[in-house]
Amino acid sequence: QEELPFVMEDWLAYHLDYIGFDHGEIYDIDGSFAEALEPWAKSNVLRSSTVTYHKQWPKQLSSALEALSKTQPYCTENFAYAHCLTRHNALSRWVALLHAPDEYVNLHKNRYPGALKEVMAYLESDLPEHQVFAFFQVNGVSLARGGMGAEEENAGRGAVVAASKIRMPMPYHHMPLVDPFNCLAAGPHMCYREVGDAHQWSGITKEV
Repeated sequence: QEELPFVMEDWLAYHLDYIGFDHGEIYDIDGSFAEALEPWAKSNVLRSSTVTYHKQWPKQLSSALEALSKTQPYCTENFAYAHCLTRHNALSRWVALLHAPDEYVNLHKNRYPGALKEVMAYLESDLPEHQVFAFFQVNGVSLARGGMGAEEENAGRGAVVAASKIRMPMPYHHMPLVDPFNCLAAGPHMCYREVGDAHQWSGITKEV
C-alpha cells in the first residue's frame, strides 16, 4: 500500500461499482486493508454491492496459524476459499476466487458498467443439462509493473492498471468461477471436489 496507496480502493471500485459484483469477501492476513475497506464494509443505501471484511484472517483460525502466517503468508489461503464457498453455498449462484487486489476480471467484449450480469447470463445459457456443473475455468494473462508505455510514476487512483503491461500474451487457466452449491473444495485455480464425482476437475472455458 505504500507503493500503490489506492490498490484496494481501485480494486473494489472496479469489481463492485463498475462491472457489477454483488458482494465481496475480503480475507486480510494482517489487517492492513482496514482503513481502505471501512466505507465499503458499512451499510450504504447508495451502494447496491457490499463487502464482508475478515480482518487478520489467520488469527480467526488459530494462534498457531497466526504465528505461521508471519513468515508463510499464504498458509491460510485454502481455508479462506473453503470458508467463502461454505458461507455462500445458499447465498450466491456463482463465486469468483480472486487471489489479491492486483488481479482484475477483464470482460474484454463487454466494456460497460454492470456488464457482469449479462456475461453470466451468457455463460449460463448452455450449461450441460442433467449433469453436475461446478465451475467455469477463467483464463488469465500475466502483467507486471513497468515497461514500454506504462506510467511508472503514477501513484494515484487507477495506478495498478496504468502501471502494468502484459508480460505473457498467451492465456492460461487461472481463476475458477465456482458454483458454491456443487463445488465442495476449491484452490486458487480450480474446483478440486465436485458433488457426486471426486474426479471431475475440468471446468468449461468460454470467451467473454
